Amino acid sequence: LGILDVDTIFGCVYLQGGSIGQASYHFDAPDNVYISYENAPEFWKLDDGSPPPKQKPFEDPKYDAATRTFTGTITWSDSPFNGDTRWDYTMVFSDDFSVICSGALRAFSASGEESKGESFPLTLRYWRQRAPPTCIRGCAFMQAGMLGLASYHFPASEIAGSYISYEAAPPSWTLENGSPPPKQKPFLDPRYDEETRTFTGWIDWSDSPFGGDARWEYTMTFSDDFQSIAGGTVKALGADGVPRNEHAFGQDLFYTLYVEEAAQMRHLLRDLNIEPF
Repeated sequence: LGILDVDTIFGCVYLQGGSIGQASYHFDAPDNVYISYENAPEFWKLDDGSPPPKQKPFEDPKYDAATRTFTGTITWSDSPFNGDTRWDYTMVFSDDFSVICSGALRAFSASGEESKGESFPLTLRYWRQRAPPTCIRGCAFMQAGMLGLASYHFPASEIAGSYISYEAAPPSWTLENGSPPPKQKPFLDPRYDEETRTFTGWIDWSDSPFGGDARWEYTMTFSDDFQSIAGGTVKALGADGVPRNEHAFGQDLFYTLYVEEAAQMRHLLRDLNIEPF
């Protein structure tokens, strides 16, 4: 789950809201930097009604390694984009290159008048792309965008070490004996089927029930890109073994892959008193 060892922007891609091809920034080389519109929404149109090009190169790209600052210009002289014919960019990258932590986009019309611009990270929120996982090992899945809020953790070494984290559980989450849930609650009999991308395991609360439940039986099926838990259920049983309720992933429970770079963006926004996504 750690940050990758990166010491330059070159060779990296920065995603807007985690999506590639939706105005993502590609720093292939010092002289090859562009914005990708490969997956731009259909309503993104230039003023002549055409879609933006799949790749829009920056003009006069410059990078100052000492300050981790990139500058460059995008011109829309052939056909304006929302009335703009020039965008002047300044991007400042975090010290670990996880996010674009400050800077601005200054927009200008054909007459040279400056229009409403945007700023990083107030309105432009970009973080570095990470290669998608091909298995749940080494991954964590979270609800409400937070680790430790009953997040699921699957160690890289072996599935037997899988657990639920309650590191950030609210004070109101207590067991029937009045104690908080443990920071790590291990899954018992954890198993993972690579072919169906399905994990099974159970949680034992028999020593002190949690919300009246003595046992939770899990089945989790992960999306084919491992970005979320797409299906499965949690079955809750009482101390007598009688089922009490059942919750479905994708309907009652919503879990997504924890991405360190996106988490750093959330922390940055909170530090700046900006509502996180």
